[in-house]
Amino acid sequence: MNFSITTLSCIDAVDSARLFGVYVDRTLCFHQHVKHIARNCNQRFYLLQQIRKQGLNADCLKMLFHSIVLRKILYALFAWGGYITVENESQLHKVLHKAKRYG
Repeated sequence: MNFSITTLSCIDAVDSARLFGVYVDRTLCFHQHVKHIARNCNQRFYLLQQIRKQGLNADCLKMLFHSIVLRKILYALFAWGGYITVENESQLHKVLHKAKRYG
């Protein structure tokens, strides 16, 4: 059998793709995913801060933290957690250190 490789003009090459909510690049590096988590969690920390100012009690705030922040960090962690770089790990530690204030 003779197989020929043809290029498909309708398919674009991309640096990374989001699969099941996890960003993966062609070298199986999760830098973009960690960056996305950090940015998203910081936005959610701001939301929690605003809700705390409105007078939400500590138990409800903790439950909200677990549902909107911690779940974001832990989602599919077993799939991507072993492949992150030291830089990405320190970025996640910063997010988790900030999270200590909320739960």
